[in-house]
Amino acid sequence: MPQTKKQEIVYTVMMVCVMVYGMVCYNIALDVGGMQNFIFAAALSELPIMGVIGFLLDTFLVGPTAMRIATSWFTPGKDKQVFLVAAISCLSAWMMCPLMSFFATLFFKDSHNANFFAMWVQTTAMNYPAAFLWQLCGAGPLVRFVFGKGLAAMKKNGLKTGTQNVIEDQLAWLFENNAQEYVLRKSDGAIMQNMLTGDKVIN
Repeated sequence: MPQTKKQEIVYTVMMVCVMVYGMVCYNIALDVGGMQNFIFAAALSELPIMGVIGFLLDTFLVGPTAMRIATSWFTPGKDKQVFLVAAISCLSAWMMCPLMSFFATLFFKDSHNANFFAMWVQTTAMNYPAAFLWQLCGAGPLVRFVFGKGLAAMKKNGLKTGTQNVIEDQLAWLFENNAQEYVLRKSDGAIMQNMLTGDKVIN
């Protein structure tokens, strides 16, 4: 799971893209009467619009709400993480499905139809089973796996290639493989260096 704001943004973008792409494929398949090869490419044309909408909804409305409700049910660090993750996933799908179905109906169906409300309700009802299944068994596990692997690789590499600017507070590995490194503190210019028993500091 994300640990910083930057990681949270990356995680959200990944999750939204995978969820939206899968659901767009599903909806096109419903419209044409079944899954066909061309759908995989056709879904890419709707991804930019629905992806941006999904990101905004998840970042500013659904995500914070799901987290607030889930953490009222389960305590992070105390209860098993799998319960918290499952709760967030279910709550996200529950809230995102009608919202995304509304915009899908508005932009890609006959939005001027007098039966717009009925079309939205039908679209939402058709999307709910697929949204929950895709979130819990497909997109969710896939994104968490890829994100976790990427995060682990970054932590393993640490800052062994150096950096001119640490852009956020973090814990990082230093002195990998006993390599000599220096940490320059921006606040007062102090330098941290690895010290060994018997070393001297001369002012």
